[in-house]
This record gives sequence, structure tokens and C-alpha cells, in this order.
Amino acid sequence: MGLVLATPPAVEPVTFADIAQMHRLDDDFEQGLVETMIKAARKTIEAAQNRQLITAEYEWSFDYWPCANGFTLPISPVQSVDAIKYYDTAGTQQTWASSNYQVSLTDVLATVTLETSATFPVLEQDKVNAVTVEFTAGYGDAASDVPENTRLAIMALVGHWFENRIPVAQGAQQEVPMHIQWMMTPESVPLAY
Repeated sequence: MGLVLATPPAVEPVTFADIAQMHRLDDDFEQGLVETMIKAARKTIEAAQNRQLITAEYEWSFDYWPCANGFTLPISPVQSVDAIKYYDTAGTQQTWASSNYQVSLTDVLATVTLETSATFPVLEQDKVNAVTVEFTAGYGDAASDVPENTRLAIMALVGHWFENRIPVAQGAQQEVPMHIQWMMTPESVPLAY
């Protein structure tokens, strides 16, 4: 299964009004198109930064415990690890008690490590997706929680796509402008303020 978005974000980090103001759109004739571009730009930047911008819930599944003493979650910033579930040797799904592990949310990527006296439970043999970690990630529930340069990158990318709707210009591939590429990199965005 891998990583699955269980509950998507409730809002986008920028609105049509933000785009209209930045790019001087006079009417809402193409509002539907712009809102589609906002969602696509958010997803593009989330993938480039390996970050969740607005709060969302994920399920991350794997076939076996990935490491002897813990593992790192694949997206940041993580707000909470809500449950770790596994299939025991009888094939029954269990919720692993949180007293068996520690969660560190202070690192760039959150980590789950075993408590000193704990061991990973034995899993059902040859079970696909034997372990599922349910977690919540994102900067927060509101657009204002997202770093400003990331919001600006979304607005700039939407403007670029709006003005350059065909990806090829005069036989050469149209590239995303350098300033947008820079704003999309994870290094340009602080994880927390």
C-alpha cells in the first residue's frame, strides 16, 4: 500500500482572491481553472518539499518492521502519530500500545523509536501491509499557518501556468522560472518558526 492520504486538507494554502490580486485578474471568468491550478501547484510543491502544507491524515503501510529500533515517517511536519496497527501471528489486527514507543516531532522528519524495554510485536508471516502507521501532518489548519514563501511559490507557479498554458514554446521546452524552482526546494522553507 505504501503512503495513502486518508483525509485530505480541508482548505488550500492560497485562494482565488490571492491569485487574482497577485496577477491582476479582473474577473472570475476562469476561477474554476485557477482553483484547479492552485490544487495542482500545492501538490507539486508538497512533492518537491516532501511536506504536507495544510493538516491532513495519512496511513503508511509496510510489510515488516523497517528497522531494529525505530523508523522515520516519510512526510513532515508531523503533528501526531495517531496509531500504529499490525497483524499478529493469528492474522488479527491489533493496535500497538503507545507505551511501547516514543515519537520525536522535533526532527525535520518525525521518528518513532522503541522504548528501552520494548520489542516490536511478531507479525503475521508473509502478510502484505502487516503494519500501518496512522499519522497527522501539516503546518496547521489555516492558510496562514503555511510559510509565506511557500504560499508565494504556489501563487507564482499558478501565475506561470496561467500565462504559459502550452508547455513548449518555439521548439524549446518551457521551464519553471528559477525563482519558483528555488522557492519550491525544501531548503528554502523553515520547518517551523
